[in-house]
Amino acid sequence: MQQLDIIYIAGSGRSGTTVLDRVVGTYPGVASFNEVYRLLTEGMADNNLCACGEHFRDCGFWRKIVEDVFPNPGDIERVQLLHNRYDHTRHVLRLLLLPYGGKYQRGLKEYREWLRRLYFSLARESGSSVLVDSSKVPSRALLLSGLPG
Repeated sequence: MQQLDIIYIAGSGRSGTTVLDRVVGTYPGVASFNEVYRLLTEGMADNNLCACGEHFRDCGFWRKIVEDVFPNPGDIERVQLLHNRYDHTRHVLRLLLLPYGGKYQRGLKEYREWLRRLYFSLARESGSSVLVDSSKVPSRALLLSGLPG
């Protein structure tokens, strides 16, 4: 399995995390993706502008990522449901305390697998094995810490 290093920047809003993300992302071999946590809402749902100047759905880079991590119809809705179930600050205590029932564990495993595919796809398309994510959300940091590789 390929090894991937993720520099995850946590903090409160308006605290300089974006500036730190951009600075660290200028190092050779490092790719910066700002707040990956917002991919589903600001990228896919709202079709906001990418750093390249194109709208999310028109950006060639993000089209490849979306094709890679959402190969089947209905995947987007399923991932959104799992995102809402596991990847918010309100879920941090639950993620720390584990274990919960089998259904909870299966959903958590499925969501972590999707996160693994997403971040490895970002690494592959960017050509970097070090990624910077300034999503800030503690739940995402906990979820990423449990990924293999």
